[in-house]
Amino acid sequence: MSQIPVDCLEEIFEYLDDGGFTLHSCILVNRHWCAVSVRMFWRNSRKYNISHFNTLVSCLPTKSKEILSKNGINILTPTTKFPIFNYASFCKVLSINHVQRKTKELLIFQQIIPPQFLSNSANIVVHEICEMFMSQISVLKRLDISPYECDIPNFTLYPEAKDCLENLSELYCSSGISAKIFYQLSHICHNISLINIKNDEYCVDIKIIPL
Repeated sequence: MSQIPVDCLEEIFEYLDDGGFTLHSCILVNRHWCAVSVRMFWRNSRKYNISHFNTLVSCLPTKSKEILSKNGINILTPTTKFPIFNYASFCKVLSINHVQRKTKELLIFQQIIPPQFLSNSANIVVHEICEMFMSQISVLKRLDISPYECDIPNFTLYPEAKDCLENLSELYCSSGISAKIFYQLSHICHNISLINIKNDEYCVDIKIIPL
């Protein structure tokens, strides 16, 4: 039986909007479907649950894992082997807020960090995950840097941030974001067409008209 072309599968999968449940089923069909559905699911970090962040932790480079270990953060991962796919490289929509929230939920779920050290430990894990995203994503399309309960990592200073962010087209943030972050992004991102700024009362969309 001939395989369905990749572009056809991608077109079909675009209409599967159920939080990723159907895409997960597609992974089990065969290797061809698995490769396409995995890539499409991992495009949007807002769809990740704590098990997906557990997988991301297993994808961290050795240096990052050593940093976690030195800080007493020993997250149990589904496997000790390096995952088959480079999941972080598939991400096109990165929500720092979601990374922060789900990372904290993962630490709470595994009950490996005393409550008084939870926020600091979550910050460390978020930093390492965001650095991995910056190093592995070739082209990020949308970035959401609205803070949750942790400090926003200074991701613009990561070595590979320029390559990852230079073609960013959408920026979502809150009014409480430091002006320093905007200043740093202005030196990297020259293709932004939409900026969405939120606060507790209203939301503003700024569409940038190309000159």
